[in-house]
Order: sequence, then C-alpha cells, then structure tokens
Amino acid sequence: MLEIFSKNPEISLKRIITEDETWTFYYDPRTKRMSAEWIFPGQVRPTVVRRGRSVKKSLLVVFFDYKGIFCRTTFIPTPGCKAMNSHFYITKFFMELIKKIRRKRRKTGPRGLFLLQDNASCHTSAPTTKFLKKKKLPTLPHPPYSPDLAPCDFFLFPKLKEILKGRTFLNQKELNGAVTSALNQLSKNGFLFVFQQWLARLKKCIECNGDYIERFE
Repeated sequence: MLEIFSKNPEISLKRIITEDETWTFYYDPRTKRMSAEWIFPGQVRPTVVRRGRSVKKSLLVVFFDYKGIFCRTTFIPTPGCKAMNSHFYITKFFMELIKKIRRKRRKTGPRGLFLLQDNASCHTSAPTTKFLKKKKLPTLPHPPYSPDLAPCDFFLFPKLKEILKGRTFLNQKELNGAVTSALNQLSKNGFLFVFQQWLARLKKCIECNGDYIERFE
C-alpha cells in the first residue's frame, strides 16, 4: 500500500476518502492546559469552578477527502437505540456517502476511490464489507489500535474539539451550527496536507517496526 501512494502522492492521495466518528457534547469543559493562564510571582492563582461534561450528546460522523468535508451526518442516541450496529451504519451513513459520490462523480461513481477507516466493528462487519464490495468501494488496510495513523484522530477531531470545548449549546440545532462553522473553518484550505501527513506517518511507523508514535516532528 505504501508503495502505491508513494509513487505519485499528488494524484493517489486525492483518491482517498476517510471516515470516522466522534461524540460531540452540549457542553464539553476545556482542558486544564487550555484554561491555563500566566500569573506573576506572588500572585494568587484564581479559583476556577469546573463544570462536568454534559449528558446530552450526539455522534458526529464525518467523511472527508483532500478537498474538504465530503459529507457528514449525526446520530442521536435514543432509549431504543443507544448504539449503532452495521445495519444502521449502512443505511444511515454509507448509503448517503454513495449518493454523494455519484452526485459529484457522475461518470465514474466510486470507481478509483479508496475508503480509509479504522477497525470498529460496524466498519469491518460482514454486512458492511458486503455492502462496500457491492458498491465497488475498496477499503484500505488499517493497523489495529492505531489512532496515530487515522486522519480524523490525529488531525480533524482534536482541532474540532479545541473550537467546541468550553462552549454551551442549548439544543442540537445550536450544536450542529457550531460544528458546521468549525468544519468550514478547518477545511477552508483543503485537506491534502493531512493525507500527506498520513503518508509520512505510515513511513515513520514502518521505520519504527510498527511501534505507536505519540508525537511526530
């Protein structure tokens, strides 16, 4: 795989669509590091009252390619459906992805594209694999337990949460609006550099014999 994308990265990296999901909260407190402030010697550090993370939340599912956000949708847990299974994932998310691909690539559809995602059960189950094979959308192999090699985990979601943390949203509409604004801000210059980072991380991982790398210089 590395050989394929290293030969002509400017072209081959533009054929990848990556996907992942993350929880977004009506309120998510800022980290201690984000809340840190300078004080002078002898000055009393101000007391900070920290609120806990809200119970209300929704699952954001994002697909993006080198140009920017390809499509996104939200899963809101209910008493009767608190977690996603393969059927829900296929009908709610992957079918929407295929529609968007065919709308944007009328002549070729998914042909020539690759899907990059982690090894979550709803991504790798037999029904999901069968659906993607039927739609002719091949998936790229992803090492288990490797968030350092997942573009959403090492770039998009940390950046998104930096923008959202510390803000209070009264309802799902407000949260959706903030997420949309943040994603537009993050994708205004495209994401080709993210896939270039992904390729560099793959090479570094091989050099380190597959060891997890927390910080990339």
